Amino acid sequence: MDNTNNKVNPVRHATAFAIDGVGYLAGGSSGPPTATTANPFFYEYNPATNVWTLLFRGGYLTKFQHNSFIVNNTPYVFDEYYLMPYDVNKKQFLYRENILPLGTSGASFFVLHNVPYKVHGYSNGTYDKRLWYDPAATSSIYVANEDDFSLPSKVNNTLDFTWKKNPATLTIITTSGKVIMQKDIQTGENTMDLSYLPQELYLVSLQSGSESFTYKIIKE
Repeated sequence: MDNTNNKVNPVRHATAFAIDGVGYLAGGSSGPPTATTANPFFYEYNPATNVWTLLFRGGYLTKFQHNSFIVNNTPYVFDEYYLMPYDVNKKQFLYRENILPLGTSGASFFVLHNVPYKVHGYSNGTYDKRLWYDPAATSSIYVANEDDFSLPSKVNNTLDFTWKKNPATLTIITTSGKVIMQKDIQTGENTMDLSYLPQELYLVSLQSGSESFTYKIIKE
């Protein structure tokens, strides 16, 4: 940290988030672009005083690529293989959960209706097509492969799709969270009547055992 200029030294692949009017910067890698050395620092930024404070170094921040998101007012940091919730009051990570089957470098995250999603990335020499989310916003992880399920982005009176996994439960939800329909579907070709639905955006969720997939459709 550059105390003279009150700035954090440059890093790559770090992640940043803001909560309760305070900014945070976690991890990343320093050195040349090919370097894979972790930068295990965690900073807090106070915009009122324009001061960066090094809260700690090391600990859980052992990887060199990081992402973050906030769910239920709790920040989470993801470092390729581990998911870590951060307590802003205790100024510490609460635990470190190994989600190795989902570990991917360069993945993207977003939060929709307070549900976190991780999309794609690069893992063990291949690009990872999996999308995961945690509907309960806890440590449980649900995984689906996008090749197992595909929907048209726009539909009229019928929804036609192919489901390649075991029988599942399909749920159609409004963007406000209201469940419109729930139906059991079978492996293979499926057709659903949507003629009675108003013309708007919907979320379609499929749950098969521990696997889940969510998609957006527009009813025209």
